[in-house]
Amino acid sequence: MKYKKLTPEQIKISLDRLTRFKFTREKYLRVFSDIILSNLIEPKIKKNELLNYPAEKIKKIAEEIFNNSLENPISGDYSINLRLAEYENSIFKNDTDTQCLLENRLNYHEAVKSIEEDCCVNLKWLKN
Repeated sequence: MKYKKLTPEQIKISLDRLTRFKFTREKYLRVFSDIILSNLIEPKIKKNELLNYPAEKIKKIAEEIFNNSLENPISGDYSINLRLAEYENSIFKNDTDTQCLLENRLNYHEAVKSIEEDCCVNLKWLKN
């Protein structure tokens, strides 16, 4: 797989969109699709094709691109991921595919390091 790294701005936008109050499946698929469609070079995937991919495959591709765009791509601490999943599950009744998207291994700990202190409320929540 060949891809270009996300810019710091793309990382910030992705984090912001993943922590907004919207239906879980809708926002995760949007963010993961944006990451893939904007940054994947090879194999080239069209939006229509991506919509037919299983959630697990979409998640794995987005994880690789997102994490490898960070200074330290690997993390053993997924406590933010668990906190986000618990929050989403407390608000929405999520199906199996949505649970798959929630059980991701995005390295939030590394990604939030570049977020300024005067950021929006949902990103502050990630940092704390």
